[in-house]
Amino acid sequence: MERDYIKNLRQKVGHQPLILNFAGGILINDQDEVLLQKRADVKSWGLPGGAMEFGESAEQACVREFLEETGLKVRVKSLLGILTNFIQHYPNGDVAQAVVVEFLVELVDKVADQTVLC
Repeated sequence: MERDYIKNLRQKVGHQPLILNFAGGILINDQDEVLLQKRADVKSWGLPGGAMEFGESAEQACVREFLEETGLKVRVKSLLGILTNFIQHYPNGDVAQAVVVEFLVELVDKVADQTVLC
């Protein structure tokens, strides 16, 4: 898998609009609460997930991103849907149309004590 795929691509095309693929998941606890995270780039709340790396499946990206962002190991249970109509304008000037593959996930293991479902 090639790491920093988007960074490498951006070095070639600058801030030109791109279509990028993302994967994420919805984790629900026993009280029907959904795990959200505060995004560092746009300072808003969102579901854990992120960009797919070259050679990676959407399911693999979802599991990897969950671990990287929350310290939680998850397993993909089912596909929830695919979103294709969102254009994101990033603070650094980058523009991308996101193709987001969203899954329902279940908790497998907790790696760190940094995450609270709220």
